[in-house]
Amino acid sequence: MARKLSNWIDGYLELNKNNEAPESYLTWTALSTIAAALKRKVVLNMGQQQIYPNMFIILVGPPGKTRKGTAMHTARKLLTDLGIPLAADATTRAQLIRRLKQSTESITDAKTGNVLTHSSLTVFSVEFAVFLRKEATQLITDLTDLYDNKDNWTDETKKDDVAGTLNDIPAPFINIIGATTPELIRINMPVDAIGGGLTSRMIFVCEQNMRFKTPIDFWAMSDEYVALRNKLMHDLEVISMLQGKYTLSEEFLDAYVNWYVGMPKDCVFDNMRFEGYWSRRQDHLRKIAMLASAASSDELKLTKDNFDWTLDLLEKTEQKMPLAFGSMGRSQHAELLQPIMHVIAQKGVVSRSELLNTFIMETTNFELSKILETLEQVNFIESTQNSNGEILIKYVK
Repeated sequence: MARKLSNWIDGYLELNKNNEAPESYLTWTALSTIAAALKRKVVLNMGQQQIYPNMFIILVGPPGKTRKGTAMHTARKLLTDLGIPLAADATTRAQLIRRLKQSTESITDAKTGNVLTHSSLTVFSVEFAVFLRKEATQLITDLTDLYDNKDNWTDETKKDDVAGTLNDIPAPFINIIGATTPELIRINMPVDAIGGGLTSRMIFVCEQNMRFKTPIDFWAMSDEYVALRNKLMHDLEVISMLQGKYTLSEEFLDAYVNWYVGMPKDCVFDNMRFEGYWSRRQDHLRKIAMLASAASSDELKLTKDNFDWTLDLLEKTEQKMPLAFGSMGRSQHAELLQPIMHVIAQKGVVSRSELLNTFIMETTNFELSKILETLEQVNFIESTQNSNGEILIKYVK
């Protein structure tokens, strides 16, 4: 089937042009949707590594401020209408594994005649940290293990009720799009899970505010909206039919090698919490590039344009990723970090003296300086001085 849109991600952003959620949320949700449609039917062979396009994407923001659930709603409806296997929000570990096993399917490669059996499932969870906490230790271990796309996965904690044997799941593929708040991460996610293991496999997309207010979305009630949605549905079905091995163009390979060789050995932001992520950064880039390619082309080939778009998105997202753990620091300033961030984001520009007066009962001038220094290092704020010599704190959107 021929596609109706030049780029699925651009089409999704256009469909959601009046959505109050930040564009970053919508872009990453679109990527997760493509991953859900591709399932474990495409692969990138990187020598000893087989890269599949599943991702663990977590939208992070203050409660009721960034429209996390709204960003995910349209995508979930598209996947449901297309019949892509999804896991329920309130699933338990046992239900998740059962749902994964139920998603097992076999397809025949039209070119080779080979039969591919895989178990592909996407988790849509608007309360991801709460979902994770229910059976934290074992579930974190399971998700960490499942992310790596082993040929076969065995649940060794429970025997099958019928056969009395261990539950074996062939070629598992878990894809996650979730949402939570920094506070829920602090409360529900074990401290020892931060920095490596599961969180190293996650992309945290952090925002502080919705991008604008839409009192009534007349666009979503228009014939043009329905027509565009139908095109997105059609093209998502086309994407879901892709299968086979991705190849690298020479231009992609050159750009990737130069970038990878030149990448600093140590994480350039918040080394303590993202050291594990940094060691997997190249894997994230390759996965995203596969999704970017699938968004616009039926040819399983990564191009220089895919590389450039992916790196730009990744670097912009990384600037705010440390904010995911803003309430989880070990320092004495951790509890104040989120409230101060909220005030700055809400006002847009605030004087330093006003900020100190607001929190005068909870902090000192010295402590506030340390907090503002941290926020400036992660590009959350910029400090300037007006003609009267007053220091102004500006929120960097």
